[in-house]
Order: sequence, then C-alpha cells, then structure tokens
Amino acid sequence: PQPPPVSDDEYWMDMIKNPWDLTVVVNWETGSADVDLHGFIGNNHVSFATKVSNGMYLNWDYTQHNDNTNPEILSVDGNHGKSLEIRLRNYNGVALNDPVSVKIYNKTATGKPKLLKEYNVKLHNDTRYLYGVCTIQIDTFTISDLKSNITVL
Repeated sequence: PQPPPVSDDEYWMDMIKNPWDLTVVVNWETGSADVDLHGFIGNNHVSFATKVSNGMYLNWDYTQHNDNTNPEILSVDGNHGKSLEIRLRNYNGVALNDPVSVKIYNKTATGKPKLLKEYNVKLHNDTRYLYGVCTIQIDTFTISDLKSNITVL
C-alpha cells in the first residue's frame, strides 16, 4: 500500500538532517523578497552568515521565492534550560504584500512535528532592523511574543 500523504506541516521534515527538538519554519509570498531568519540562544547567533552554532542550525536559507517556495528552517538540538529568540529581516527591502508565516514546532515522542504556535508577521521593508517575533523556552516550549526591533545598520 501507498504511504499516507504528507501534510504541508510535515513535508519539510526530511530537509532537516541534524537531530532536533524544536524547529522554526518561515515562509513568504512568491517574488524577489529575501526574508532572513535569525535565531539567538545566549551569545550564539545563526543566520545566513553563520548557519551552525552550538546545537542551533539554519537548515535552509533562500534568497528569493521566484523559482521556489521553500521555507527557511531553523532547528535546535538540546540547549536545555535556555531560550531561543526568533527574529526576521527583510534583507533586500523588497516590499511584501502578505504577512510572513512563522510556524514553531516541537518533535513528539513518535518523531512527528507538533505545531506549537503560528505567527503571521507583517514585515516592514526597512532593512535596518531585525524584527522580534518571539522567545521560546526550550525545556517547556513556552512562547512569548517579542515585538522589539534590533538595529543592524
């Protein structure tokens, strides 16, 4: 028999090759906008420039959505007792008509992802800022909204 169809929330799992407990999946509209996903755990930072740092991985980084609609994926393995801060940047300043989708999952005991929270972020086209989305307590999966911006330029 054929395996059951993979839901939209699960097709990306095969893209993650490292062990993970928590993952953040970011997707946006078709077009030339380059949305960058940034993750911070303490002094560790992953983004397009540094894709691996102390159990935190930027698994996929896409610079546009003209010929693909693949999500950017950040995953975390371990880091117990710490919190993950999620931020977004409109890297090339191309205006977005639709909100950016941010979905946060943990891995269940069966290995399947469980959606913890979804954000639809209206991302400004000002390239100077990292927009704060949320903070996630890694042990409890408690998620708190983060609305502050960090100036990067």
